[in-house]
Amino acid sequence: MIAWLRVTLSKLVMRASERGNPLARRLNARATQNYIANLPPHSAIVPGPFEVPDLDRPLPDSARARLFGDHELVPLDPAPVRPDDLLGRRAGDIQTELGSTGVGNHGFVGIELGEDWLIVPLYAAARWIAVDGRLLEDPDHAAAGRPKPWAAADGSARARLAGATVTAARLQPDGMRLELDNGARIEIQPDPAGRPRMEHGGHARAFLPEDDLASALFLSPTPVLYTLG
Repeated sequence: MIAWLRVTLSKLVMRASERGNPLARRLNARATQNYIANLPPHSAIVPGPFEVPDLDRPLPDSARARLFGDHELVPLDPAPVRPDDLLGRRAGDIQTELGSTGVGNHGFVGIELGEDWLIVPLYAAARWIAVDGRLLEDPDHAAAGRPKPWAAADGSARARLAGATVTAARLQPDGMRLELDNGARIEIQPDPAGRPRMEHGGHARAFLPEDDLASALFLSPTPVLYTLG
């Protein structure tokens, strides 16, 4: 009986909110905030499947400018990266907001290493990855007392990395670290204390016990990736 009353009351509040009742709108907003705050932690690793454009197969003009680019898409089935695969590679560009869904993106980070791109397939990966101890993106840095992120600072993470060679690589289930011959380091620390919390639920931006970042990292011939699963 009590459960029925709760459901009925919730429906009445939602209907009143849709009609513009200010009290109902406040109650509905508070209920939504409580729901989000109580969401359980979830994995930030996006497992795919992934597709990339085949530059040898352009679409006809009538099909261009669609959600998924100007070329036919082909599956990308990469093998997990081994640390030895990265040694001796020269760094170039670094890009965020990768992993397109056609109407947005997951926010993967791609690091150009030689002829390939090391893809970090984490949701909002720029909020996980630090270069020389500074996150690529950190909207809460001032309040949390963390260093200003690269995205909001003078200079560029790309300029810090470009032209340097990977001399050491450590990949593990809950973190990674690349060291370059110019002294730069790219890393995800196992300890989530140095990262902003998750947007939904306010949980620590941490890996779950079942996560395995080392197995999720992969090399791609292009930073243009689509996740259509």
